[in-house]
Amino acid sequence: MQYLTVRNLHKSFTHKVIFDGLDMIVNAGQRVALVAGNGAWKTTLFRCLTGDMSFPEWTVERSDKITIWQLTQQTELNDNDNVLDVLFDDKNTRAKLIKDYERIISAESLHQDEYDRLVDEIDELDAWSYESRVRVVIAQLKLKNYLHKTIGILSGGEKKRVALAKLLIEEPDFLLLDEPTNHLDVVMIEWLEDYIRRHDFTLLMVTHDRYFLENVCTDIYELEAGEIYRYPGNYSYFLEQKARRDAQEKKELHDMKQLYRKELEWMRTAPRARESKSVYRSKNFYSLESDYKVARKKFHQKVQWLELGVKLSRLWWKIMKVEGMTKSFGEQKIVQDFNYEFQQGERVWIVWPNGVGKSTFIRLLLGDEPMDAWKIDMGKTVVFGHYTQEHIDFDPSKKVLEIVRDVAEYITVADGSKLSATKLLERFMFPPKQQHGFVRFLSWWEKRRLSLLLVLLRNPNFLILDEPTNDLDVQTIQVLEQFLLAYAGCLVVISHDRFFMDKVVEHLFVFEGDGKISDFWWSYTDYRDQKSSIVQKDITVPIEPLKEITPELLDEPIKQKKLSYLEQREFDRLGQEIESLEEKKAVINNKFQQTSIPYKEIKSLWDDMKQIIAQIEEKEGRRLALLDKIA
Repeated sequence: MQYLTVRNLHKSFTHKVIFDGLDMIVNAGQRVALVAGNGAWKTTLFRCLTGDMSFPEWTVERSDKITIWQLTQQTELNDNDNVLDVLFDDKNTRAKLIKDYERIISAESLHQDEYDRLVDEIDELDAWSYESRVRVVIAQLKLKNYLHKTIGILSGGEKKRVALAKLLIEEPDFLLLDEPTNHLDVVMIEWLEDYIRRHDFTLLMVTHDRYFLENVCTDIYELEAGEIYRYPGNYSYFLEQKARRDAQEKKELHDMKQLYRKELEWMRTAPRARESKSVYRSKNFYSLESDYKVARKKFHQKVQWLELGVKLSRLWWKIMKVEGMTKSFGEQKIVQDFNYEFQQGERVWIVWPNGVGKSTFIRLLLGDEPMDAWKIDMGKTVVFGHYTQEHIDFDPSKKVLEIVRDVAEYITVADGSKLSATKLLERFMFPPKQQHGFVRFLSWWEKRRLSLLLVLLRNPNFLILDEPTNDLDVQTIQVLEQFLLAYAGCLVVISHDRFFMDKVVEHLFVFEGDGKISDFWWSYTDYRDQKSSIVQKDITVPIEPLKEITPELLDEPIKQKKLSYLEQREFDRLGQEIESLEEKKAVINNKFQQTSIPYKEIKSLWDDMKQIIAQIEEKEGRRLALLDKIA
């Protein structure tokens, strides 16, 4: 079944062609990622697909037999609603039933008739699965403490998590996701990967998280020069096939260039020498010339590289030694008695859950935040460069080139030569026309790139990067990786991009809570694999009972310390049903061992197996909820 169909998309802005006959289809069961470089009009295409933008020249067909939900960078939530109302909309019958059920069983006296009616309705609509899903999503996205708050007082990242939670709770047929991993910490991202894989979602998403692309996607659609190229596979397959396509295009361009040179030599011969030649050949030359220029321009547009070997200020042997760093906000400990001596050329990743004080730690290192107790011995030659994710505020009346020249007219690169501001901007993918344009016309990601340029322009030898990959496309991130791998100074990075950090850094500062920071050498993947017991103990968010989801229960604990007669009966019944489902699961597993089973039967059995597994998970979740009442 086709969920989304785009036919013959043509669009231009002024004289620039954006989409040229673009076609694409998303079928049921596909998990598609839309990949493109910055400036490839990826956002414009995504807005068209979500219905935020339309053109008369083309059509987008979305199936009217399915539910479609979207998650964009700008969440469309009512600022006056509280999080509880957003997540549990009374328009959703199952949500209302669960809220009523929790209200009844939490009351001091149980109204048996109303209770029986609710249980029958919940069974009929299979609302227990809804309850289990709600508890898991709220816990894993860490929204429990926000349920009483209004949307208007939340940060942009918190709003994004609320919108994502609502989307996952409702489980629509087709999801349109724009950077779903932004504002999530590493643990949340890995949970989201697993959640999407285990559920039967069809989705189309835009993301720069390459591990997410690798682990979630069934197809990669690359948008390049107004055309869509489909790669049926995950990110590894995409890279392999793209490399082959690029190599083929390079060979074809080389062959075309040789033919063009040969024909050009003939055209440059004296007219008398060409009189005996075919007029047809002359016409073919102009067609070849046009095709060659178009192909050459298209090819060179793809290979824009950020190449900059900065000549750093010299670092002496002493860089920075921290002793006894301590910082608290009230009872919340950010850092407690932290000791470390930075060495020349080391690369550190600061990583772990949101809200544990990573950004505060950076401000402490820079001296922008007062400490409760500390001793820092700083080398005299240390020059900090701090790239922050905070709002970028440039003077809108200035041109891009003026912004750069305010910092320096030139920069000394690694070989000792001097690079002018104009040439420097070109290496940062700002063409001459854009350099002389006003900074207010730059897109957000272009301002981010300009901000990074200004940081490097000061020749820092101790570089601190706060979420450097946010709002950058995959190709630009790869270029930044190459620069950082060649960077000779100290590097400290805050990022949730696991692929980026596995490639760039050498060890981690792991925030374990209560002010404790441990130093782990090797990559995050090594940490996750070798320290799985620590992750399970300190990082995994416990799933709490659904007593948290109603306003009345948020303000007072549940008084009931034992199961009622009906709840006990329900608990026993769930145990019997789970046992029965496990037996069915075992029967199917035995059938899978048969070598002569037909393919159609395998597919049918696998569908049955998925349903059984889902039912077991739902019923086990309900049993846990009942057990939590007497915990």
